[in-house]
Amino acid sequence: MREASDFFKRACLNGSVKNELTILIYGNGSELPYVINNDEIVSESMKLTQSLCDDSDLKFGGCIASQFEIEITKNVDLTGRGISVRLYQTAVMQTYPGSQTYPTTISSTEDITTYPGLTVCEGYNGNPIWLFTGKIYSCKLSKNRIIRKIVAYDDFYWKGTVNCTNWYRSLFKNVDTITLGKLFDELLKKFNFRKATAIENLTLPADDLPVYMVEDKVTVGELLRQIMEFNGFFCFIDGDGFLDFISFRDYSQVETNYEIYHYYIDVATEDFTKTGYTGLYIAGFEDGTGRYYFDSSSDENYYFLEDINIITKSYKARDFDPEFQKIKSLLNSYFSVIYDPINLKSEYRSWVELGDKIQVYVTWYDINGKDHIKTFDTMVLSRTLSGIQAITDEITSNAENIRYTEEYFDGD
Repeated sequence: MREASDFFKRACLNGSVKNELTILIYGNGSELPYVINNDEIVSESMKLTQSLCDDSDLKFGGCIASQFEIEITKNVDLTGRGISVRLYQTAVMQTYPGSQTYPTTISSTEDITTYPGLTVCEGYNGNPIWLFTGKIYSCKLSKNRIIRKIVAYDDFYWKGTVNCTNWYRSLFKNVDTITLGKLFDELLKKFNFRKATAIENLTLPADDLPVYMVEDKVTVGELLRQIMEFNGFFCFIDGDGFLDFISFRDYSQVETNYEIYHYYIDVATEDFTKTGYTGLYIAGFEDGTGRYYFDSSSDENYYFLEDINIITKSYKARDFDPEFQKIKSLLNSYFSVIYDPINLKSEYRSWVELGDKIQVYVTWYDINGKDHIKTFDTMVLSRTLSGIQAITDEITSNAENIRYTEEYFDGD
């Protein structure tokens, strides 16, 4: 979650916000960026979709490309060019201060200035938010030949489908095994993924797990997804274009405080909570079961790891194998899951980021006119931003209430 002053948050929610969007289009080499400002952007035409998980049920891994759309009034074909989008916010709150000389700066740590009847706060110490960094997929002209619609994707789209089979096999040229951590690091270096500052020195739970080469064809996206899913993490590209990841584990990069939503545009909820998995089923193990348990509960709830060929073809499901013991130590990634499924549409709170925890208060009246309130605790698994001056934020956290018992396996 981004750091923002309490005044800025209050002003955004209770006052008014001015949003200024700037788009930077990059050329080749040392060529200066081509700048598109607010007056060259069609009003409210921005749309940005980001996801950790967009399936109907929870699936670890992530590596889902963000998509950015906008319409501009420049008749210039920008297809294939690099693009960065930044948002500069100024919040205005009506105030009635006493006798002062105007304007007066009232904060040394943030650009907050009072004027007669109002206070103006430039968010994030006057710095812009980087919403998106990627590459333009298309820049099509409209029928009137005046407006162009830009569609762009981040690195997961452009690099994810690259066939890296030969490079992958070269890692095993003189060795039988490599660690999963080495595979991950070499993959990022080879295909020029830049780590976010927060994860520069962070190790994944399965980094020291040995893996063996498989003969299957592999792509960059599939390798990343499998590594992340096996660790119980989500991987994404942030607004600056850096690779970042997050999980339900209590790691330092996971926000522990909830952003509270008392007011919103619309909300839809389920009547169950997605709870931690009690078992893990890893398809492809040689004993044919692949089932590992957290406890001896008769009501087992399994997470299925079914398409992890770089891992699952390497091990036998036997308790005396050292590698199997390492796998068992990872399971609390899946055990720690807990959130309420929700679809929330609200005003844009720029300090809330993908992966943050939120708390939503839902109030309703029954047929007798009695009011009720329920709190939903969830996580921003997918979001869509729409608009510019009046940005709306649609947050989705999907889940299915399915429990897999012994009957499932007996009938399989």
